Formats: sequence, structure tokens, C-alpha cells
Amino acid sequence: MARRTLFIVAVLILLMAACGPAATPPPPTIAEARAPTATTVPATKAPAAATATPARGTAIPATQPPSTPKPTPTIARAPAGPKSGGTLRTVIDQREPRSWDGWFIKSGSREVRTRHNLVFSQLFTTPVTPETDCGMVVTPELVKSWQWLQDNLLEIKIHEGVKFHNKPPVNGRELTAQDVAWSANQFIIENTAKGLEPLAPVVTKIEATGPYTVQFRTDGPQPLLVTEGLTAPYGSLVLPREALDEKGLWGDPAKSYIGSGPFMFDKHVPGVSTNFVKHPDYFKKGLPYLDTVRMMIMPDSSTRIATLRSGALDLLFAPIPAAAALPLQGVAGIVVQSCPPDSTFAGRIQFRADQPPFDDVRVRRALQLAIDRDGLLKSVLLGQGITSPHTPREVLNHKPGWDELPPEVAQWVKYDPQRARQLLAEYKAANPGKLPAEIPMMLSTGRGSPYNELAEALTGLLQAAGFNVKPHWVPELEWAYFIASGNFGKDQLAFGPINVTSPLDGLAYWWSKSYEATNRTRIRDPEVDRLVDMFMRETDLKKGELAYKQLVTRVIDQAWEPTLGVFPLEFYGSRDYVKNFRGGSRYFTNTYLEILWLDR
Repeated sequence: MARRTLFIVAVLILLMAACGPAATPPPPTIAEARAPTATTVPATKAPAAATATPARGTAIPATQPPSTPKPTPTIARAPAGPKSGGTLRTVIDQREPRSWDGWFIKSGSREVRTRHNLVFSQLFTTPVTPETDCGMVVTPELVKSWQWLQDNLLEIKIHEGVKFHNKPPVNGRELTAQDVAWSANQFIIENTAKGLEPLAPVVTKIEATGPYTVQFRTDGPQPLLVTEGLTAPYGSLVLPREALDEKGLWGDPAKSYIGSGPFMFDKHVPGVSTNFVKHPDYFKKGLPYLDTVRMMIMPDSSTRIATLRSGALDLLFAPIPAAAALPLQGVAGIVVQSCPPDSTFAGRIQFRADQPPFDDVRVRRALQLAIDRDGLLKSVLLGQGITSPHTPREVLNHKPGWDELPPEVAQWVKYDPQRARQLLAEYKAANPGKLPAEIPMMLSTGRGSPYNELAEALTGLLQAAGFNVKPHWVPELEWAYFIASGNFGKDQLAFGPINVTSPLDGLAYWWSKSYEATNRTRIRDPEVDRLVDMFMRETDLKKGELAYKQLVTRVIDQAWEPTLGVFPLEFYGSRDYVKNFRGGSRYFTNTYLEILWLDR
């Protein structure tokens, strides 16, 4: 009898397993992303969990050194049966938009991008969801399938039946390949978006070849066009041309913010909030769940935290400093999450690399040797962060870590102020009068904590290593323009939070080829030139990985732009009735908020 009972139970278990859901396929490899293959993706439906597709790489989990203590975040995961309706009160970027014109994104205005990414759909996204748990996975948005017809010819097909918002003059018409081709031409060629500069000279033609088919022709193999270019949060938006004004601008959101995204622009109250309402004809059936999103403007961090505590704020997506986030853990009704940052928050030290004294490798290496990364992590970030030569959640899985650097290179990123002073002494002896008595360092006033504390600590470290650095604090917009234009004085430093979420960003702003317009700091290095070319055009997985590792190693060895290499954990807070939210990159706001719902 016991054997019969066990047999029946075993049969039932086997039947249940046979009737269960199919196993989830493993994520693709970079080889799939680089190889010319055809990929078809079905239209996304609720609950719109992230689907891994051939992309830059597989999801990158959040990691940090075992010795670094980190509180375990409580993650609000959605139970079955999401509820529709309700208004979300959130702070994503706390600032008033400096300009509503989308072309302004070239200066890196996150407060503009976080708003227009709710309104305009993209070709691809890299969402962070409860399923990816801080990892970033390239996911098709408007794209149904894509394939490389030749090494230099990419074809993509978009979903049919995607509707723009029902507002004049667009009036809810269907989004077509003509819209994609025109928008891509604008963002890649005509008004090149931040991070896409390396693609502008190599993409030779973009055209619609059918109602739902677009082809991209390049001047040779460009394996990163999809995986690094069309995934950019500011480079793959699709706009209706007729919504722009007579000058081709989209500076009035009430008239020009007409997209096909999950939410429609409703109104903006300066200094208070921006309201968005649900797009009823959104192509992802059943989404979004929310009726309204109220993006609130709160420049002061303490005010944001107090408002969350009071219950007048549902989701605080603007990062919370560790010192303020840790006390929130355990507060009734509040959920605290954390992720490594999606950008080089603290950035690099930048300068004119073609002018003395920074054209000498000894001076540049002295800057690197002055940085006490472990000390900054402990004293400034309270242990709540990581150290890394790269953006921790960059969508790329072949970046080298500190421990992968050859010993002859790793020696230049160890904290050694005495050796830094020795290198400076050698330089002074060989170049009398060339090291300035005072070196101004441009710092931004617009970033708050912990940037301010890191900048002040860095200033002290550089001074202790023999650099007479004088901090020069300027408004954020002035700082951003200074960096973007490359207007460094010959003996001037700059330090700040440059965003790098892909290798293309790095190639565009730091590791650019000699004499190209994107080479902001005037690096002159034939080996960097060779490795950039190899990485950009190599279709073989192993050769591409090798080129990227060699490129990073070369930049660190020559100290072309010393990285701070210290990344604070980004903390986010929400009320416990906010479901299906996972903190991460704030660029793809549509992919976060379209699946979020309120359990109240």
C-alpha cells in the first residue's frame, strides 16, 4: 500500500511538471550579439518582464567586494494580479528641466531624458526589473526582429499597429518605418546624440525599405551598432516629424511631446511637478497599470526623504545618500533598495593631455597614485559602494577588473603618495618651471552628496601627493559645457560625474582616436587608435574581448584620464504598496513605470 501511494504521488508530480511552464532559455552571449544573425521577438504583453535578446552582453549582477558590508535590500516584488489605476507621486530627477528641447540631450540633461523617455518609445532598452535584479539586459522595444544582411547592412523590422498619442497634429496615427528612419537619421547623423559620436562618421545611410522595415548601411563591419548604438537611451527614440516646430525643435512639451510611449504629457507646473497620463492605445496590451505619473521637483535631499516618510511621496527614485538611506531601513511602510550605479558617478580627472605638464606620463601617473580608493570607500561612502575601473552595471561582460591588470600596469593604480611625489620631483628636475605653482580643478555645484564629499577628499589627496590643487566650484551647466567643449586650460583639471553606460560612451568622451572631434582631452596615442578601431569593427567574440581589455589596460597604464574608481551604491525608497519596482538606471523610465502598480 505504501509503495502504491508513493507511485501515485510520483506520477502526479511528473504530470504536474509536464504541464508546467516551459523552461526559460538561457540569455544570449556576446558572440550572438556580434554575429550576423536574424532575431525575431514577439510583441511584449503584460506583465512585460525583461526578455534577454542578442545584445551587448548578458545581465550583469550587482557585485561588490566580500569585505565591503552591504545591507540586504528588501525588494518589492509583484504578486499575481497587478491592479490598474492610481497616481504615482515620484521624484526621479529632482531638478527643473533646463530645456525641453530633446536635442539638448547632447549636453547630458538627465531631467529632460527622464521625462521624454516616458513619452517616446525606443528601438531597444536596457531595463532593470525585479527579474534582472540590478543587471542590465538589452531588450527590444519597438523592434520585432533584426538581422545583418551583410557585414555592413543591418535590417530591422518594427511591430505593426503601434500608435502615436492621439494629439494634434499626429492624431494617433500609426508609427511606421519612415518615422524610425527619420528619427535615427536625426539622432545618429544630423543631431548626433551624446554617446553616439563614434557612429556618426561610419553610418552612411539609413532608409525605410518598407512600411515596417528599416536598413542601416555602414562603411564596414559595425557589430556595435545594435548592441551599443541603438540601445542608447538618448539615441533610439522615435519621433513624429510633424510634431516639431517650424525650426525643427521640440521645446514646447504641450505641443511636441507626442510619442508612442506608455504615458502622454499632460502638464508641467514650473518648480512643482510634471504630470503624465496613461496612453490608452499603448502597443503593449494591458500596460501601463498606472493612470497618472506625477514627477515631482524637489532639489533638497532632506525634503525628499521627509516627504517619503510622511507618505506624500510614493517612490523616491532619485538616489538617497547612504548616510540617509541606512536609517530608513526598517521604517514601517518604507522599502529601501540599492544597486551599483549605472554611470561613472564620480568620474575621472580630466585635462589637456597634449599640453604640459599633463603630456608627461610621470605627471599623469602621479595623479593616479594619489587616489586612495579604499580610504574613500570607507570614509566618504561609509563602506556602501565598490571600487572598480569601470561602471559596475555597464552592459558588457568582457571588461577587466583591477585584479586582471598586469602587474606592470596595476602598480600605477595603487595608492602610493610617496611615489607620486617622486615622479613629480623627476618631472620638475627635467622640466624646470613647467609644473604650475597652482592648479585649478573645475568641480560641479549641481551634484550634491556624495559627489561634494568625494571631490573635497580628492582635492586633499592630490595636495598631499604634491599637486597644489585649488578647487573651483561652478554651476552644473557651466561644468557640463566646459567638459563637452573640451575647453581645458593647459594646466587645468576637471573632475566630475561623467555618465558612461557603454563602451561607446567611453570611446566618445575619453578613449577617442587622435585628432577626432570627440577626443575632448586631446589624447595622442597610436596604440589607443589601433585598439579603438579593432574593438569597434571586430566581429569575432574573442578578438573583440581582447581588444577591449587591451584598450582599457593601455588607458590605465598611460594614465590618460585617471579614474576615481569609487562608486557609491545608489539607494532608492518607496512606500510598501508600490509593487514591481526595482531600482536601477533612471534613463529608461518607461520600462520601469509601465509595469509598476499600486496595491492600495
